[in-house]
Amino acid sequence: MSARQWSLRVAGEYLQRDASTMSRYENGEYPLRRADLVALMTLYDVADPKQRADLEQICEDAWQRDWWDNHKDDFGKDFIDVPWLESRASHLRAYQHFLVYGLFQTRDYASAVINELKFGHESAEQVA
Repeated sequence: MSARQWSLRVAGEYLQRDASTMSRYENGEYPLRRADLVALMTLYDVADPKQRADLEQICEDAWQRDWWDNHKDDFGKDFIDVPWLESRASHLRAYQHFLVYGLFQTRDYASAVINELKFGHESAEQVA
């Protein structure tokens, strides 16, 4: 059987971990320990040194505590993923399906959007 076809149960047996722990690892609910990562890279025949180093760096970063760790109870467990990912991002992409992104708006387009929203607080001079 190829390593890519191995089940969560087989990988868990290899690490001597139960299925619930493996599921938490797989779902990102709990960070993987370095020794388990090294064992899994061996199991799955990850031989490329750069790929191994990159995975080890991700594993190390997952254990790092940052400012948002003190606020996870305020926002829920899903909040943690966003700042963690953003802090490691190398590019920023924005998608707005209702409006053209601000930097790409023409004066006429922006005026039309403001006038359509009709907040009632804007004078013609402010819109222009």
